Amino acid sequence: MLKSIGKQLPLLAVFVALSLSSTGYAQNSPTAVIFEDDFESNEIDETKYQAANPFFEGGQGDIHAEAGNGAMRFVGTTTQRWWSGGTLRIVPTFAPSESQKITLSIDRVEEAGQGTASRSALWIFNEDETKYILFADVRGEQGWRYNRKIGEAGDVPTGGGTNINAFNGAAFDDGGLHRMSMVADGSTVKLLLDGIEGAEVDFPFSPVIFHFGSYARANNDTADTTWDNLVIESEGSASFLADTGISVRENALSPPVTVRIPPGLNSQRAISLTIVSRDPNIAAPEGGANGRLELTFPAAGENTATFRVAGNSPGGTQFRIESDDVNSANVLAVAVISGPGLLLEENFTGNSINNSKWQISEQGFGNAEGDFTVEQTEGRLKIDGFPDTPWAGASLKTTDGYLATEDLNLVFEGYRISINPFGGSARSGVFIANGDRSRYVFFSQLIENGDTTSWRVNVNPGSPTGAGTVIDAFSEMTEQNIGHVVSFHRREKLELNPSPDNQPHRHHHYSDGDGNCEVASPQGGGENRLIHAVDKRPQSAGKPSLKPQKNRRNRPAGDASIPFPMAQVAGQHQQGLHQRKQQRGNHDGGNYAKKKEKKLDFSRTFCYLAN
Repeated sequence: MLKSIGKQLPLLAVFVALSLSSTGYAQNSPTAVIFEDDFESNEIDETKYQAANPFFEGGQGDIHAEAGNGAMRFVGTTTQRWWSGGTLRIVPTFAPSESQKITLSIDRVEEAGQGTASRSALWIFNEDETKYILFADVRGEQGWRYNRKIGEAGDVPTGGGTNINAFNGAAFDDGGLHRMSMVADGSTVKLLLDGIEGAEVDFPFSPVIFHFGSYARANNDTADTTWDNLVIESEGSASFLADTGISVRENALSPPVTVRIPPGLNSQRAISLTIVSRDPNIAAPEGGANGRLELTFPAAGENTATFRVAGNSPGGTQFRIESDDVNSANVLAVAVISGPGLLLEENFTGNSINNSKWQISEQGFGNAEGDFTVEQTEGRLKIDGFPDTPWAGASLKTTDGYLATEDLNLVFEGYRISINPFGGSARSGVFIANGDRSRYVFFSQLIENGDTTSWRVNVNPGSPTGAGTVIDAFSEMTEQNIGHVVSFHRREKLELNPSPDNQPHRHHHYSDGDGNCEVASPQGGGENRLIHAVDKRPQSAGKPSLKPQKNRRNRPAGDASIPFPMAQVAGQHQQGLHQRKQQRGNHDGGNYAKKKEKKLDFSRTFCYLAN
């Protein structure tokens, strides 16, 4: 955690900057073959297929599969009507989902049944084989059709089924070579012929089972269907399951991190991939070499594997997945953190600013300009000056960045001695932001027209400028010249002005380090605090207590929290000098009074980490 304490300044704001670590990215997912057979072995492999005869209309006969000539042929006769048949059930099951499509494709080489009617049958079943879609070329009963049985309106479980209009005509009704496909995503199944989609049918089941075979309708009707070149493909990606990233202590190992490949991808063959660290000096997968670790998913084995992350030095990095067998769905953000302790302490002794700790910034609150000085004298940091445009200011920003995680909080605490606006309006406070302050939370005391005081929060994106949100819990703390400890407590997810009954609040989620962000819908919850109570006084001497805060669920009434899920943090003391006309409620500026000098003093800064 990071901590800082301040003194008398014309206007002071403390700025804690943070740089995001991307938690993942989406990629196009190429298909991977997870089952295939060209039938060149001229035998029925019992590890791949089981002979079956799914019930259609209850007929009986001797229809069966025969392997030969590099194909699979079904032949036989119906001896008791209606619609006897035989199939081969594909032994592996498959688990389609929204993120992983399963596609079965097979050549129906010939439909040569004799008699009143016959059909080339391609089935998809649910796991217990009580629900199905039957996709078939029904010779003698109007060609390409499907039957469905899922217990919902629109089912046609037997008979002629539902005609597929897209497959009508002589080009399809020739009994010859056509490529049949089913594409399942756990919700629907698409039926394709020669790459043309003919129907999309509801089928909300996963896992699924496939059959292919042949049926003949009436007594003495014969089945004669030939199949070839069976392929089942998975369109999905390998992924880290730790979607929000992980943290690990320096010189320690993380808990197991799970990597998952699409179910069924390794049903027929082993799948290999490599975990790669962007910066092995910070973190590396345990057991690897040069930041690379190979994982193998054995054939017919589990589709998940685990590894641990070794924390080598404090900082942030990313792990990615490389593989010739499967694409990668995301990256893993890794933060290596040191143990609890003091990171930075500043008493502002001496007559010059320590450039190894601090940088002076002339960036105001917004795009304002002015004339300000930032100096260290008599054990205090002082910032004063005049705005040329509304809400100009200056600041002192930490040179280093710091990590903050849910496991190891970052606290920045500053003792603001006083603010003297000399008329007009001014504010002093603390920022926590990324390095260029394009994203931030600004916690400040706003003094309006020289006397009206309130504590407020601005968030970018959201409410980057203007009055921001009033923190009602601090409404009694109106003094301008009495010291206040202004403090940030940084964790992963925080809420704005949490209410006793956990009512939902606006939550801002920053998704990556490239300037992209997501503003989520209102949501409740949040146990973590970013802004600590300001009604306490600094210790008279010595360093702040580093005692870990074990009970985070019981908050003092004076706490307010706000979301700011970022990973790298720096601190900045800022003075934002602002003035305007006596226009109450117009916090967005516009017309402003003439220049007024603002002063603010800041004394003693602490930065520390704590559990």
